[in-house]
Amino acid sequence: MSRQEDNEDLNVANLTESKSQRSTASGLPQTESEYAIDARCFIDSRFACVEPDPRNPGRSSIRAENCLFAAFGRELPPVGVPIIKILGEMQAALLAACSELKLGFPDEDSLQWAWDQWYEFMVAVALWNANANSLNRRPACWLRLPGTSKLYFAQLLEPKARERIAALERRLREQGAILALPNPNLICLRAGPDHQLPAAVYKSIDAYSREAYETVMQSYHSVLGACDYREIRTCVGLKTFSRLDRHPWIPHEADILKSAFAYLHQQAEDRIPSTRYFAITSFEPSKSDEYAYAAVACRSVLDETIPAERAVDGLLYLQNLSEIADQLPSIVA
Repeated sequence: MSRQEDNEDLNVANLTESKSQRSTASGLPQTESEYAIDARCFIDSRFACVEPDPRNPGRSSIRAENCLFAAFGRELPPVGVPIIKILGEMQAALLAACSELKLGFPDEDSLQWAWDQWYEFMVAVALWNANANSLNRRPACWLRLPGTSKLYFAQLLEPKARERIAALERRLREQGAILALPNPNLICLRAGPDHQLPAAVYKSIDAYSREAYETVMQSYHSVLGACDYREIRTCVGLKTFSRLDRHPWIPHEADILKSAFAYLHQQAEDRIPSTRYFAITSFEPSKSDEYAYAAVACRSVLDETIPAERAVDGLLYLQNLSEIADQLPSIVA
């Protein structure tokens, strides 16, 4: 065994415990110190959570969505346990399952990618449920957007707005610049009276089932090509674990989106309502984070008639999933 492989085994051993030391997935304890996920839930699941990686012999690949079904297909994660703890337990149980199944361990990039996928879905469902359970029955809903390789943001918009964005892109391209519209992880849509959304977007989710997963992941289809930009009231970017470029990119993403919305309002000659952008993180922000996320939105620098505003309206540190319901009013107000 090579030194690298030996070190990896030692590192994995620090993250895993024997089956006898881990509690079962049913009746999960609610306190942080006792909380654990049993590796059997990944081993015995009808959904393949790990499988041999055909591109990387000796390694296994992670089916992140199947891990969610296996661990929480019957009930949601406990709201009182820190998100970081839940994710760490999922990883530890997954590595223990790889060991028992005699599969190679996933590489570090795969593990970090899985953390991001689990984290994003947990936050999306928590926001979804907080909105569905809110006493405020205004027609608002949360939609999760895929990456830009699957959806270009302007495709959400109704035809006239799409044409205005296309005209802006042509003008900028002629001047040697490209408008790279990003996709926030989530948008909060406050539908107008003429825009009826499917009932599923308002229904609370009680487990990470395959059906719930598809509903959340495909929710953007309900507005595709017909979304009024005035209805998009809040955008959310998640500060992920593996993509360090997301940290400085989020303020830039917020600035570009706010500028695009301002352009649409300007072209339509309507009053500019507030379109806000928030960043959410489940680990405590650093001083450099707080500094970077206070960056000004450039349009308030270029136009003195616009009061100075931040590109990112707030950086929310959410330790537990339960805190999302508490933050909902400030996010969607």
